[in-house]
Amino acid sequence: MDIINVYLQTLIDDFGEDFKGEVLGLLPFLLQPKRDLHESIIAQTKEAFGENFTFNAIVNNQKRIDDYSEYDISVIDHHDRKVFALFADIFKELEERIELFESLGDIPEDYTYKPKYLNGNKLTESSRKLDLGTFEPKAGA
Repeated sequence: MDIINVYLQTLIDDFGEDFKGEVLGLLPFLLQPKRDLHESIIAQTKEAFGENFTFNAIVNNQKRIDDYSEYDISVIDHHDRKVFALFADIFKELEERIELFESLGDIPEDYTYKPKYLNGNKLTESSRKLDLGTFEPKAGA
């Protein structure tokens, strides 16, 4: 939490009146599932900033994500589809948060994103309809 506050204060200090950013939420990233420390970090984040200010998705640290730069992404692989679905939900939630902020000026305290592509660890019907056939990784990327 200190890192978040220091980072935001640094932006404000560095850019002053030119800083026009808005924080739409915090995205738990590269955490290990079922580790007490990481569960505690998420709970503390929600307590300090609010459930509504913490993204629904948690991007767990996965070897698969690390390997993408080396081995590319397979759009037909079930596990890759789950990662695509996770990020599709992140982008969808970000879109909802932007719309809420633009219409209401803030994220309502009762806001909760309902996953559309990955519910827990299961692909939804919407994720099965994602057309990943048009995705082509860049050579060597």
